[in-house]
Amino acid sequence: MISDIPFLECAPLEDRGADTRGAVEASTRTARNCDLCIRIFGREYSETTIKEYYEAVEWRIQCLTYVKRVKRRDERLTRFIERKLKNRFKFHQFRGKKDLYERIDKDLRRLVLEILQEGLEARTKSKEEAHRLETEEQRRVTRVPLEEAKVPFKDEDHLSSIVAVTVALELGLRKELMGRGIKAERVSIGILLNTAKEFKLIDEREMTIIREILYIRNAAIHAGKIPDRRAVESALEETRRVLRKLESIDR
Repeated sequence: MISDIPFLECAPLEDRGADTRGAVEASTRTARNCDLCIRIFGREYSETTIKEYYEAVEWRIQCLTYVKRVKRRDERLTRFIERKLKNRFKFHQFRGKKDLYERIDKDLRRLVLEILQEGLEARTKSKEEAHRLETEEQRRVTRVPLEEAKVPFKDEDHLSSIVAVTVALELGLRKELMGRGIKAERVSIGILLNTAKEFKLIDEREMTIIREILYIRNAAIHAGKIPDRRAVESALEETRRVLRKLESIDR
């Protein structure tokens, strides 16, 4: 039923065959690596299930919790529900399988929609922020110092850093071409790169690298995809090398 819900896949531990780890370790590690966790408590107390619960809590896994209405329950499980579960999670009490399945199906579909909506909103905000940063940087008429890209990088602000990197590259190339009397103020980035290569400001390898850096920038602006630290660090290093080359060129 869970696997029939869009974007979800349920892979029960019991269906995964042999494992070199013990049952408890395998269960807790599986709980840790899940994106969502469904917890169902009935009559019996299971030490493994309780450990899975604490593992999910520690790793901040999103959880849906269901407790069966029963006349008699293991006292240890009752204490756990009253002292631990009630204080941390809002859970649903169910009577039978039909009630449980319908509730899980409804809750999971709602949760998936919430996650998708949050993701879309986050991407929209990232795109808007990237546009704002790029516009502010490009308003400058002089070359953007690469040092300005290092500051946000050190603060783990990878979006601001990659925008500053690409603007520094673009303005650096435009300035060098304009110094040769070429009107490069308003040409597209594609024409800018081709012209820079034609005048031997950059070679084929550097052109490929710059295009990759621009692709990272575009992914942030148009898709809200924030680059990771490694990608930005590489972009900084390559941009530094290209800008040093431009500064050393004798016209």
